[in-house]
Amino acid sequence: MESVDVDRNSTPSSSKKKAKRLPRTFSSVFLAKMRHYPEIEQMFALKHIIPTSHPSRIEGELKCLQEIGGCDNVIGVELCLRNRDHVVIVMQYFPHIKFQDYLMHMSFQDVHNYMYNMLLALRRVHMFDMIHRDNNSQSSASTTPVSQTSKGTPSASPADPKADQYTPPTPNLSNSVFVKRVKSPRRLLLAKRALMLQEKDDVLSQRKSGVRPYRPAQCQSNQNAPRAGTPGFRSPEVLMKCPDQSTAVDIWSAGVIFLSLMSGRYPFFRANDDLTALAQIISTFGSEPVKEAAKACGKNLICNPAQKAVDLRTMCMKLRAAPLSKHHTKRGFKIDPATEQSWKNVPDSSFHLLSRLLDLNPYTRITAAEALEHPFFVEMAEREAEGMS
Repeated sequence: MESVDVDRNSTPSSSKKKAKRLPRTFSSVFLAKMRHYPEIEQMFALKHIIPTSHPSRIEGELKCLQEIGGCDNVIGVELCLRNRDHVVIVMQYFPHIKFQDYLMHMSFQDVHNYMYNMLLALRRVHMFDMIHRDNNSQSSASTTPVSQTSKGTPSASPADPKADQYTPPTPNLSNSVFVKRVKSPRRLLLAKRALMLQEKDDVLSQRKSGVRPYRPAQCQSNQNAPRAGTPGFRSPEVLMKCPDQSTAVDIWSAGVIFLSLMSGRYPFFRANDDLTALAQIISTFGSEPVKEAAKACGKNLICNPAQKAVDLRTMCMKLRAAPLSKHHTKRGFKIDPATEQSWKNVPDSSFHLLSRLLDLNPYTRITAAEALEHPFFVEMAEREAEGMS
């Protein structure tokens, strides 16, 4: 790819377009091959950033790919090309299968490998204090059910709550003139977050102890908070518009994916709005635990009537044993006997990890690094070692 000639509706002239464009809010992604070097059969993913994007947003994208990508299942950048106001990021292409097409083909060992590699990628991203914010089954490329590579680009945390928008410099909240004249709720929110960072040591100690002081929610009808993410994968704190969000939102999304893998149902939560999504969470985890989590986030949640929590193991095993969906029956799908046998003795540690990933309280929710040390992965590694010996 020596030269580039990009317009709004084309791919680089030195590459052959092999698939339809995937439109996104920040960019469009193309599948391409080297045109000037036909002997090279390697395929590449071209991310054409829309020309109206702010240079700082493009710079942040490249920094994330360069600093974080290239290891631990996080995709990196091979090359960046620019022609006038057009910027194209060249990345490695991973052939993948749709999640719903291989979900029921996965053995329990495949699920173990899938989750391990996803948490490995999240640990890498979270090491840089970054939030992915859109961690879901479609933001990952899987060449087979047992391999998992994150291809989403993380967004900065906490100064960049909306990845697709340029974030101006954070103003000083102590300036009374700014507080009176500011017209942007977003800038005021960012200023408040800057002050929160000054108490970072106290926050970290509270998270370790699991204690969070109750802060009544302000009575604001137009309270703003980051709510990026795919419907069905948003965490309770996002749905309740809690402004103090952290990398825990990605862990919840990983838990929802794990829930789909364990139950064989995708998507597990299906809702058109945040209130319906929150109601579905309440119907699964119970009203009282959700109310306690809301209180930890400074919110007062009223649930009527009261709802009891369901047992995750019972629910997942019943759903997995239920008749297949129309998506699978239309294709004449049949479960392999070996795959079906692998689900006969599911260890309790898997559901314990599931409950920790889906902890309603973001301040006590397990981290990616802690999850990788969970007995679920340790026990499975020991079983593999015994099988090889």
